[in-house]
Amino acid sequence: MNMKMSAIGDSWINEEVVMVAVMSCIFFVGTIGHLLPVTRGMMLFLTPLFLFGMGLFVIHPLILKREWKLLIWAGSAYLVTFTIEAIGVWTGRIFGEYEYGSTLGPGFFSVPLVIGFNWVVVVMGATELARMFIKDRRIYPIAAGAAATAFDVVLEPVAMEMDYWDWLDGTIPVQNYVAWFVIATLMATSYAMIRNKGEGRLLISYLLLQTQMFLMLRIFIIVG
Repeated sequence: MNMKMSAIGDSWINEEVVMVAVMSCIFFVGTIGHLLPVTRGMMLFLTPLFLFGMGLFVIHPLILKREWKLLIWAGSAYLVTFTIEAIGVWTGRIFGEYEYGSTLGPGFFSVPLVIGFNWVVVVMGATELARMFIKDRRIYPIAAGAAATAFDVVLEPVAMEMDYWDWLDGTIPVQNYVAWFVIATLMATSYAMIRNKGEGRLLISYLLLQTQMFLMLRIFIIVG
C-alpha cells in the first residue's frame, strides 16, 4: 500500500515538474516576443488569451480534484475583484484615477474580463508563496498581501507602456498600492481559511514567472 501511494506521489511530482517546465518555456517565449519590436504587436494581441490560458493551466489540478469549496471561492473572488475594479474605474476612489486600454481585451463596465481572473491567480500564488516561509495562519495572509503588492510594483510601469491601463497624468498614486495590499490581504485571508495545506507549486511558479517577465520587460524596454 505504501509503495503504491509513493508511486502515485512520485508520478504527481514528476507531472508537476513537467508542467512548471512547460510554463517556464511559454513565459520565456512571451518575454522574448515582447522584447522584439517585430513580434511585440502579436504578443499584445494575444495577452488576454495568454492570461486566461495560463491561469486555467495552473488551477486545472483543482478542477480535476473537484475541490469545490476552493473553486467556489475563486468564482466569488473573481466577482468581488471585478466589481471593485469597476467601481474603481468609475469613481477613482479606490486605486486612484485610471482607465483601461485595449490590450487586455473585451470587458464590461470599462473593465477587461481577464482582470478579475488574474487577481485571483496572483493572490493564490502569493498566499502559497507566503505559506512556504510562514506557518502562522494569522500572519502569512499579510505577507501574501505584501507579495501581491510587490508584484504590482513591478507590473505598473510595464502595464502603462503596453496599454494595459493608464493613470491620470501618467502618475501611479500611492493609493493604488495601499488598495492592492488591503484587497490582496483580505483575499488571502479568506483563501487561507478554505485551503490550509500547501500544494501550490504551480501557483507559486506562475506568480514568480509572471513577475520575472514583467521585471525583464521593465528593465529592457522602459529603463533600457
